[in-house]
Amino acid sequence: MPLNNKKYTIERLKGSFHRALPQRQFNQLVHFVAVRKLLAECPGDYVCYRWYHNRVAVATSEPNINEWLDLHGLEPREDGEFQFKPVRSSYNGHSTYSFSDGAKMASETLQEEIMFKLNNGATLTSIANELGCTVANIYYHKNRYHKRMAKLEVDNS
Repeated sequence: MPLNNKKYTIERLKGSFHRALPQRQFNQLVHFVAVRKLLAECPGDYVCYRWYHNRVAVATSEPNINEWLDLHGLEPREDGEFQFKPVRSSYNGHSTYSFSDGAKMASETLQEEIMFKLNNGATLTSIANELGCTVANIYYHKNRYHKRMAKLEVDNS
């Protein structure tokens, strides 16, 4: 019987860890991988293991896990190909999004960047993959941008 590849998507792996961990611990994780057999401990300061559909799901805070991936017969990840998720935090009433590579972005800046990419032919999926979040997150920011622009037009008229 063929494997259902939809079970092994990164978003589903992330979701399994997100449901099991408090938000502050989940925010430390950078890479999410599922392996059939664990041959060595995963590198990183903070590593979590879960049983996931007859595989071992591994999440780590280590930004470079290429040697570990190679040991397990998986394709190495290129520099900057982190599977991070934007983390929302607030200060002074303004939302900001913090990424695992240390970049911080105000929500309005993030919305404008998303709209710029969409206007230049990028798809919701490609932007989500680039930012390491879900398509629904991109769609949410796209809608927030349109609402903000509509409110500015009303205020200016």
